Amino acid sequence: MVLTGDTNSGRSAPNHQKLYLLSQNRDTEAARSSLAIFHELVKQLFSTDILDADALEDLKTKARAEGRSLKIADLGTGTACWPLEVAEILAAKNIDAQIDGYDITEEKYPLNISEKYENVGLKIWDINEPPTEDMIGQYDYVHMRLFAGVLAIRQVPLVLDHTLKLLKPGGYHDWIDITVSKGKFGVGNPNLEKALNYTAQLFEATGKDSNIPHNLESYMKGTGYNIVKSIYQDMQGSTLEMQQAMTRFSMPGCLDAIRNAMKHDRLKGVIPMADDEEVGKFIIAANEELQNGATSMIPVRRVLGQKLA
Repeated sequence: MVLTGDTNSGRSAPNHQKLYLLSQNRDTEAARSSLAIFHELVKQLFSTDILDADALEDLKTKARAEGRSLKIADLGTGTACWPLEVAEILAAKNIDAQIDGYDITEEKYPLNISEKYENVGLKIWDINEPPTEDMIGQYDYVHMRLFAGVLAIRQVPLVLDHTLKLLKPGGYHDWIDITVSKGKFGVGNPNLEKALNYTAQLFEATGKDSNIPHNLESYMKGTGYNIVKSIYQDMQGSTLEMQQAMTRFSMPGCLDAIRNAMKHDRLKGVIPMADDEEVGKFIIAANEELQNGATSMIPVRRVLGQKLA
């Protein structure tokens, strides 16, 4: 979970004023592991349908009628686990497609993917910036996930406008995210529960919507999308393994954000602890709960919007 934000709680701020609450040294193996856990969890929550089946059928029919391949984009692609698996799924279905993954850095990109995946390209693009001319109107399907901790409220309409520009008429935008403010923990995990509550408060303090999945439909409609599907998974009735996976995915990032918040004078007041020593003890206790198999139910929402023809 990445937490960035403005020092003036969502109001316009120059780039140099932004707060980066996730440690740079976490942008390696820990981040890769976290993203892999969430990817597998999404497949379980949504019955392995990582690319909406109804949208795919619609797009496949249109593309074949027009004699062309599909074009698909993954935003904030990170380790590229989504586009690589989509490439395999489409190959198995004999569907021709070009799949592009975009991120602001290539730091987590896998090496030498072109040797195995000729139709997957990994590129650099900041979604806060307008798409370039060669990107506009090029894609049939745009996927993004886990931007709740990245985008300030004021950025959401801007980013959705950019995704709308990427799409061809009739194309689909698929956004999956977690609701930090609605998470629940199993009995015996008081420190992890506090950590999640502190993270929700950090969302608010850095100008973000801690309940963004609940508001996704409204955000997307406001940008001009037609809402095709909205699926809410509160994880009630999910397996013990899934609830443990949600904890392993979400909580390392939350704890890292809490540690780093103490470095910023304006955010120290969000965390009700006296100093770094107290925070350190809290994080050790929370990690013990994590290592002991703590379970959590943090709701996930998936909204599929369509650009009108």
